[in-house]
Amino acid sequence: MLSATWSHAAWLHRATAENSVVAAVARFYDVKIRDMQRPVRHRIVARARMIAMFLLRNCSNLSFPEIGRIVGRDHSTVIHGVNQVTRVWATDERMQKDIAELCRRIGASPPTLPNATTFEAVGF
Repeated sequence: MLSATWSHAAWLHRATAENSVVAAVARFYDVKIRDMQRPVRHRIVARARMIAMFLLRNCSNLSFPEIGRIVGRDHSTVIHGVNQVTRVWATDERMQKDIAELCRRIGASPPTLPNATTFEAVGF
């Protein structure tokens, strides 16, 4: 019985952590969480959604389909969003500062910046 309670507690902690990432990103960009989970395509909402996907992928061990369920997108859209943020993040100082601040707010260590050879290896 203890293991069932523990797994429920672990699941509850994980769900809370996922929601806190999405909520922190929504607050940071001043968008509504429900807009991030709907097919809204305004630039600021799309940017916030992609950064939430990136943070969920890099600050947790969630799969692309799991992240997709959280943000209301297909796993292939999550892959594209994470790749897009990774590519822009490598050169955009503003995005680097935003991600560092969001990591600070959610209590996660910021991911390390990729180097140029990473993008050459994967064809970016």
